[in-house]
Amino acid sequence: MSGASKPEIRETLRNQFSEIPTSDPVALLLSSGIDSHATLCALLDLGLKVVCYSFIMNRGSLSTDFKYARFKAEKFGLEFVPVFLPSKQQQIIEGLIDLAKHGAKSKTDFECSYPILHSVKAIKEKWIASGHGADGHFCLSKKGLIHFKKRIDEFRQKTFSNPRYCQKPIIDSICKKSGKRFLFPWISKEMVNQFIGTTWEQVNKPKQKQSILNDFPEIRRFKVFPHTNLQLGDSGIAVQIGGAALKSKFNIRGFKSPIGTYNEIARQYGK
Repeated sequence: MSGASKPEIRETLRNQFSEIPTSDPVALLLSSGIDSHATLCALLDLGLKVVCYSFIMNRGSLSTDFKYARFKAEKFGLEFVPVFLPSKQQQIIEGLIDLAKHGAKSKTDFECSYPILHSVKAIKEKWIASGHGADGHFCLSKKGLIHFKKRIDEFRQKTFSNPRYCQKPIIDSICKKSGKRFLFPWISKEMVNQFIGTTWEQVNKPKQKQSILNDFPEIRRFKVFPHTNLQLGDSGIAVQIGGAALKSKFNIRGFKSPIGTYNEIARQYGK
């Protein structure tokens, strides 16, 4: 079905999970965002057992993502498993080195993949689902809004043609080592085709990501949080990882930004 008038998100999501045996439990990386909640609803539509995971960097300061994910899991009567990300200096550096071996190269690679690396280690289930990549359909970044709001299909094509979008090869490598499967239903060809042809206003009005709300009315009963990157906001992930990198032996030139340090780790340990 063409996405020119109305993307059929719910049906398309369900189709992406058709390979999962009904006897297999599924791990879901749940946040406060609408994308992972729609993913949860699609999994439950299929009668699959879902175990919700959410990561946190600082045990003493719970992030919005973590608190809301735990709340939502309780509301649905689902098992909730917290993932406490290693936060000590040496632990962070060891994680960054590991990520470089999996192909991390950029600041975004390291900071976005760090919580995934440790979440995959904590997850017991073979199948892992999330809302990864959904933002690409909606053009909500500052750069996207400035340059592509009226050319949103161009933005989508540019986004989804990038093989490294949402760190997919890094996450695939991490999961392969662990014998697990990370599913990316939001960046599948079928999902991309659903959105091609829709305008920014069609998918984001009257509310951000309105097209998801249209297909998942049950989400409207709960507070919907606006888009934010997983490593930013009040998670503290980017700040702590970047700070650890700057204090490490890899900051060979006294970099003020962690970018140079990430580049050095990638140079020494990358593929």
